[in-house]
Amino acid sequence: MPNLQRSSTTQLSPTYLEVRAAGMSLVGKLVKVHKWPATNLVRAARALGLPTPGETLVFGDETDIAAFTDYELREFRVDGRGWIDSCDPLRLDLTPLENAAFRAWLHSRTSLFRTAGVLPDSNQIRLCDLLEPERPEALLTDINLCGSLQRLGPDLLLFLRLLEIDRITMSSGFFFGFHPRHTERLLQSFGQKMKKVPPEERDARKFAFFYEKYRDLGEAQ
Repeated sequence: MPNLQRSSTTQLSPTYLEVRAAGMSLVGKLVKVHKWPATNLVRAARALGLPTPGETLVFGDETDIAAFTDYELREFRVDGRGWIDSCDPLRLDLTPLENAAFRAWLHSRTSLFRTAGVLPDSNQIRLCDLLEPERPEALLTDINLCGSLQRLGPDLLLFLRLLEIDRITMSSGFFFGFHPRHTERLLQSFGQKMKKVPPEERDARKFAFFYEKYRDLGEAQ
C-alpha cells in the first residue's frame, strides 16, 4: 500500500477534529488577548441569568461554563459591540484555520433545532430549524453527539450555535437539550417573550430565554 502524505503543493480539506481543535484554540487566544473588565463579566452573567452573589460568578456545572463562555463571546454587548466584534484578529496571531473559525463566529447563529435523523457513517445529525423553518436543513458534524443519539434515539430538541468552517458545520461547543414533548410550549413561550424585544437585543435575549428554559425543562447531559 502506498504511503499517503499531504503534498506540500496540494491543499487538502481539514478534518472535523482539526477544525474542532482550531475552534478551541481560537477561544483560548480570544480569552488571553482580549480581556474585559470584571464588571462586564458580572453584567454578562446577570443578563444570562447566572447567580452572582457578591459579584462572584457561580456555575452549577460544565454546561453553565460553556454557555456563559459562548454568550459573553458573541451575544453580550457593551456599547453595542460584543467581545468578538471588539477583537482585532491581527493581534491574535491566528493560523489559517483559526482565522476561518474567527470568521465563522462572526457569522454564526443560534436557534432551536429538531433532530431529524442521524448519519453514523459521517458522524452527522440532520437538523431542522424550528425558529426559522424556512431555512434549509443543516448537517451538524459532531462525533460524541452523534454517538449519543444512536444509543438513546434521534428524537431531541437542541438549542445551539452553528459554526460553518471550511464546509464543515459544527456547534460552538455547548447545547441545551429538550424532550420533543416540550416543542409547542417552548415555541409559544418564545414567541410571547420576543414580541416587544428590539432587533438589536433579540439574539442575546433569545440565548437567555433558552438558557432559562434549559434549567427548568432541559434534558440532563
